[in-house]
Amino acid sequence: QARGFFLALMAELRVAAVQLPLPAPGDPAGAVAAAVEAVSSHARSEGPPVDIYVLPELSPLGYGNDQDVGIEVQCAMKRVATEVNAAVAFGHAGRGPHGHPTIRHTVVAPDGVVLAAYDKIHVCDYGDCSETAMGFRSGDTAVSFSWRGWRVGLVICADMRYPELARTLCCDHGCDIILQPTAFARDISFRTWKSFRETRAVENSVYWLGVNYSGRRFGCSSWTPPWVDETHEPEVLGTEPGVLVGVASRIELERVRRELPFRRPRSSYHSAKL
Repeated sequence: QARGFFLALMAELRVAAVQLPLPAPGDPAGAVAAAVEAVSSHARSEGPPVDIYVLPELSPLGYGNDQDVGIEVQCAMKRVATEVNAAVAFGHAGRGPHGHPTIRHTVVAPDGVVLAAYDKIHVCDYGDCSETAMGFRSGDTAVSFSWRGWRVGLVICADMRYPELARTLCCDHGCDIILQPTAFARDISFRTWKSFRETRAVENSVYWLGVNYSGRRFGCSSWTPPWVDETHEPEVLGTEPGVLVGVASRIELERVRRELPFRRPRSSYHSAKL
């Protein structure tokens, strides 16, 4: 009976994109409180419980508030994870091995244990959100974690444009789901977000959760299945604040991997430049 319950628990995982407004500078406590309330209020609503709540890149504080209050943010996120009995993935500034600032996403479990902490590898250096100009530097390690029978990988925003990272998470780590927190402004690069997230999901046979801020210049958080066609379309939010819950199905994932076996080990081949 216990084994049957465990298998049922593993059959599906509910993952929520929490699309929040980009916080205004000068009120870090208000930004944290708004994020906590968004998660708490959703958990109190009717419907099946969520397994992972995911906030946007550098959320709850955003880009305009002092990131040195990170300890308080982590404590608040641990408290809300305990309250809603779900993992919570949130963003904040980190420190690399040489002390340089990084863009980090941390995942905490309901018991307060840190499941993962990932420093963005491909820091954005173009468009309306050039993070290198803000002083952020790159991490150097691909990160995944196990949660309730599923293997989950982390990428942040512009990381999606480099297929090697997603392939590493899927082929080497065995990921079933990729979480992509972003701060995707509607600049020259926004249109291709849809193309890239669908391509990464399909070529790696994984579920892909993209999480953005709300607002006229942001929006379109999405849940992309491991295969996309006219009958398997991504679910996408508009620009308003809200929570999008995606359901990962073990049966569907295994069907896609069996019938459309794109997720093969890396091929070894020679290169001839003629």
